[in-house]
Amino acid sequence: MKRLSSVFAIGFLCMNLGWAIPSLQLDIAGGTYDSASQTIIAPANPFSLYSLVDPSTLSAGGTFYLSAAIVPKTSDGSFGSFTVNGVTYSSANMVYGNPPSLTLENSGELPSHGIYDTYYAEIAFQFDPNNKALSYNTATTPGGFTSSDSGSLLYSAFNVDMSGLLNTTTVHFDLYNVKLDRKGNLVVDQFAPFSHDAQGASFQVPDSSSTMVLLGIGMIVLEGFRRRISAR
Repeated sequence: MKRLSSVFAIGFLCMNLGWAIPSLQLDIAGGTYDSASQTIIAPANPFSLYSLVDPSTLSAGGTFYLSAAIVPKTSDGSFGSFTVNGVTYSSANMVYGNPPSLTLENSGELPSHGIYDTYYAEIAFQFDPNNKALSYNTATTPGGFTSSDSGSLLYSAFNVDMSGLLNTTTVHFDLYNVKLDRKGNLVVDQFAPFSHDAQGASFQVPDSSSTMVLLGIGMIVLEGFRRRISAR
């Protein structure tokens, strides 16, 4: 009986952990959850990205970083550009490797989780205590962001436009914060679980060659259909 009770206790604990709301998470307005990559995907371009923190489990007064990385990973800097809150990012002002950047060299790196090494930008920000949202789990309720003065989460919103990127690339977003350790070095404190990351939709704009090929095929099919009708 005790063994059976222990099994139920472990199962209940695992279930609670699975449904627990992380200290940090990302979401996208109208986003959907892709179970294959375990990432929240934007429905279209441009889109609104939300960074969320639970201030009851993690201080929201420090510096936070939104990492915007090019995927699939590449060392070729000719991928174009994208904007976040009106600021343009390209290989000219991005870093190649694995965040954090060298400005946080004592902090170690985020796990690569199939995204890094690649070009990425680190966007520093702070949460406004007046920007509150209702509590929810972005992995189980993607696109469920609701701003509310009675909310227990804090949020920061980012407007993302990827129309300047090559159509074979997109942007993956990670979220983390840093703090000073006892030696005065900047170190990564916590990061959003990979299951609570976000990403733009792939192949935002069809390239002209693909469009022309499809158009040509359509015209051939239409011409064949017209001739069949005329022959009757």
